[in-house]
Amino acid sequence: MVGKGVGRVVRYRFKDSKGRTYEKTWIYIPTSVANDTAFPFKPGEKVLIIIDIKGKRLIIEKLEKEGNV
Repeated sequence: MVGKGVGRVVRYRFKDSKGRTYEKTWIYIPTSVANDTAFPFKPGEKVLIIIDIKGKRLIIEKLEKEGNV
């Protein structure tokens, strides 16, 4: 059981077919963490992302129902 590792935040810029520019931000999770038996998410699963301003952290939780955001 690993439980933690060093990931990376990456921002991509791309243009769509109409020439509009967009940005996407990705958070890379190390394979050793994602393959841990305690890792709570499955590929493609929707998650809820919360910014905790006071705690200065990002919280990622399973999205129970899509309408509950």
